[in-house]
Amino acid sequence: MRALAPSVTAVSLAAAARRARVAVSAPLYLRGTGLSWRLSRTRVASLLQLPSGGAARLAIGGPAADAWFLRLSQRFGKPSVDARFAAAGASIRVVPSKTGLELDVPATARALLRAATSRSNRVAHASLAQALPRHTTADLLALGIDRRMSTYKTFNAGTADRITNLRLGVEKLDGTLVAPRGAFSLNRAIGARTSARGFKVAPVIIGTQYAEEVGGGTSQVATTVFNAAWEAGLRITERNPHALYISRYPLGRDATVYWPALDLES
Repeated sequence: MRALAPSVTAVSLAAAARRARVAVSAPLYLRGTGLSWRLSRTRVASLLQLPSGGAARLAIGGPAADAWFLRLSQRFGKPSVDARFAAAGASIRVVPSKTGLELDVPATARALLRAATSRSNRVAHASLAQALPRHTTADLLALGIDRRMSTYKTFNAGTADRITNLRLGVEKLDGTLVAPRGAFSLNRAIGARTSARGFKVAPVIIGTQYAEEVGGGTSQVATTVFNAAWEAGLRITERNPHALYISRYPLGRDATVYWPALDLES
């Protein structure tokens, strides 16, 4: 038998304990451009991450702090705006991107900890950083897209839940960019049709039978996209027809999708 010394002792935690007591001894203030928050002692305590798991340092962090910083970011931040294409007749123009502002969480957390562990200066300043758009003006100009090649239109049809699925599918699809010589997948662009993502139970065709499933109606989105791509002369690498004739589509011009087995790809 031999004695094993603990890696963390009361002595090694003494400094962190003193700082934690100072942190919750009084309110502190967080200030930003035109904004100021008073953090109560209870709020400060909820943001503290006490030493654990062999650590001996006090920090600002943990789930409660993450949730609080998220709310703070929404108050402080100004979201970036992606560049996008806009059509005017057959011509296409690029609507410029805009840089936003976001809360620099690590820097703001450090400032909060310094203020919280000070007995005299209990004011912290929020740090902001640029929020860059995912698609910049230069990105879209580099694609060389300058004209609209085709359009195709189908109309809302079916139950209210089916129409919800149609509109949600279009919403998820909207803004999808395919780089030159890139590949397009409708399933990848829209994603899984699940209740958690807002899709409803609506009629579907499975084989030669009608049934109901979550996401029913998404095949109309696929049919609309397929016809637009077909009329633009794009190469279609996967397209699956329905097993039953649907009179609202031109014969042989429909496309069905089913997550994740059947897709529309180009």
